[in-house]
Amino acid sequence: MDENRNEVGGGQLIAGYLGIILMLIGGIILLPIMLLAVYPEESVYASCFTIPGVTAILTGYVMSLFIRGRDKRRLIGHQDALIVVFSWLLAILFCSVPFMLTGKYNFTQSVFECTSGWSTTGLSVVNVEDCPKIFLLFRSVMLFFGGVGLVLVMISVLSDRHGMRLYCAEGHTDRLVPNLVKSARMIIVIYTGYIISGTLLYIYFGMNWFDALNHSIAALSTGGFSTKAESIGYYGSFGIEAVTIVLMLLGSTNFLAHLYLIRGGGKNFFRYCEVKFQLILCALAAPVLSAFFIYGGLEGHVGQGFRDGLFQVVTALTTTGFQTVPSFAVWSSPLIMVMTLLMLIGGGTGSTAGGIKQIRVCIMLKSLCWSIRSKISQKRLIHADGIYRISGKTERWVRITLSLRHGHSLGIIEDVTGDMMKKQRIKYERDHDSLTRIYSRAAFQREAEAILEQAGEMPGQTGEMPGLSGNGPVNLGTAAMVMLDLDGLKSVNDTYGHESGDIYIRETAVCMKGIPEDHAIVGRRSGDEFFILLFGYEDRNG
Repeated sequence: MDENRNEVGGGQLIAGYLGIILMLIGGIILLPIMLLAVYPEESVYASCFTIPGVTAILTGYVMSLFIRGRDKRRLIGHQDALIVVFSWLLAILFCSVPFMLTGKYNFTQSVFECTSGWSTTGLSVVNVEDCPKIFLLFRSVMLFFGGVGLVLVMISVLSDRHGMRLYCAEGHTDRLVPNLVKSARMIIVIYTGYIISGTLLYIYFGMNWFDALNHSIAALSTGGFSTKAESIGYYGSFGIEAVTIVLMLLGSTNFLAHLYLIRGGGKNFFRYCEVKFQLILCALAAPVLSAFFIYGGLEGHVGQGFRDGLFQVVTALTTTGFQTVPSFAVWSSPLIMVMTLLMLIGGGTGSTAGGIKQIRVCIMLKSLCWSIRSKISQKRLIHADGIYRISGKTERWVRITLSLRHGHSLGIIEDVTGDMMKKQRIKYERDHDSLTRIYSRAAFQREAEAILEQAGEMPGQTGEMPGLSGNGPVNLGTAAMVMLDLDGLKSVNDTYGHESGDIYIRETAVCMKGIPEDHAIVGRRSGDEFFILLFGYEDRNG
């Protein structure tokens, strides 16, 4: 009894995790206050950050007490998704408070700005020319943490048994090393290293340190928030534009490719399919845009046309939104169409960029090429497509799509472990009772019908059982259907509480599961009622 009281699940488990996230959000809100050491004249805005920041930390601490020092039950259903969704909603709502406390922005404008920041979208209602620097930095802070992800930051600090489920629920697929915590920390280290490098390069090319830091974060997170109304075009510097292009491309690249770059040098990095596809797209689209600029009279000379063409291609493909041109109002329809197509394609999987994602477009184009080749080729083609399980220290699944031609083969190997595990989890939770972990009523009925149908409902006959348990041939033999209920369950619930009643039900199910699986299937019909189908015995005595 005491052991079960020390376990936490359901709403308390969700509230506990949200409490930890809320404390993290409070710390994020307080970060811009450090800028007051350099710009003390903006200390008048300190209360705009301390009030929501401290409130978030205290509220989060109280909520985290639900799980502190207690064993956590398994996350069931879509609890992981609920935690992630509410985490982002809390981040947006609490971070909008500093904007509202200034009195310059209403609730809608504040939430819009914070949603744009956390989602690294880059749309803004803030006039950056007269906005205090502390708020400009706050926008960049939201871009930073929105780019890497709230849950990822939490995992990098805490080692948690449910970390992998929350990590995947937030949309991450990039485990750089087998250990999830080390993988999360490595992503943050890579991300921070790029920002520091970008800041130093910006300063070298003439930016002041504050603008350099903000633009470095905005470029890498592909968020596009600028401290200038004219964006990157304000500086008119080729060096600054080049640094921005590199940071935007790095931000739109899968973190696994970054690991290739750091550990294996440029060879493995440039062999990565998304990196090649991204560079090919830039090489094809940049001359097209440049030609429109030059022949459309939008640029004075060829060099500037190519410079602006390349920059706008990269900023569109990475969905960043920086600009070096004065206005898009004078652009022709073909120019806008090219930019729109690039934005639809977007960046790489697992990156901070938006869009359809390059790997999907790349696979689609390759599949289209294979299909066309198979239609027009006179040579014999063999196609194979299947999902295979790889056994080892950790079980994994891969999808292999293979096209074989005389003497040549072309294939794609895709890791679908996450999808398969999700499907298995959904199937298990659909077919099993959440309390006892034995078959639900509907699943038991399907399983029993499958056994009877395959065995021909005739003793002594055998057949393959295609049901949920996945066993081999079934010999029905002497069989019996047992229906039973628990005595005194209501009395246990009324006297000792429903938790004790749940223990009573679970322990009964444990006893039933002790029957050999090749001779029985067990299911829960309702609250205190159970089914047992016994089969495969030689006679009534077993």
